[in-house]
Amino acid sequence: MDNQKLLLAENDVALAGEVCRGLESAGYAAHWVADGIEAEETLRAGGYSVLLLSRELPQLPGLTLLTRMRKRGDDTPVMITAAGADVADCVEGLECGADDFLPKPFAMDELVARVRSLCRRGRHPAGGSVLAHGALSIDLEGYRVCRDGVPVRLSGHEFAILRTLLEHRGEVATRSGLEEVLYGADVGVESNTIEVHIHFLRKKLGSGLIKTVRGVGYMIAEAE
Repeated sequence: MDNQKLLLAENDVALAGEVCRGLESAGYAAHWVADGIEAEETLRAGGYSVLLLSRELPQLPGLTLLTRMRKRGDDTPVMITAAGADVADCVEGLECGADDFLPKPFAMDELVARVRSLCRRGRHPAGGSVLAHGALSIDLEGYRVCRDGVPVRLSGHEFAILRTLLEHRGEVATRSGLEEVLYGADVGVESNTIEVHIHFLRKKLGSGLIKTVRGVGYMIAEAE
């Protein structure tokens, strides 16, 4: 059992019931709220490992709530869900501070795999291990990334992808391999979030850091 406490902010009653049952079957404790105001008040009490946040919330829209969370320093991992979402919606959600984005409708096994990935965020080996690459430094224990000594905020999935690419510098990481790092080997991920996460890593850390190997995947070259 994961014994993690999750907050589900979802205004679709039928979907909320299905999601709560699926999460509880997977070993999570799920608490459901139906609007953005209640979600914000519940989050302020603390104690939640992940927020599953519908974009279509009444009272306080999901992205507005997320923006307010990040401005006040709440770094609870957040997965946005949205009906009829496309790549532009995914990008907008991640720009607001989401860690992951899952279009509706979704398969329960994919949802659980993504939640499990977010719950693992920050569970790194002790010892203060640091990866360095040019102007970048990554503190694996403190979950911090700096560029030229300046901290850079990465989402949980961005951090995991960057760590994987740096630990295998000079090697190509396939899209499916990166999906396995994030979500595990047992679930097929249908969205193109890997490409979106790579886009944001380039935006935050420089366009030349991660190379695309066309038709294969991505890599970070060995430091010269």
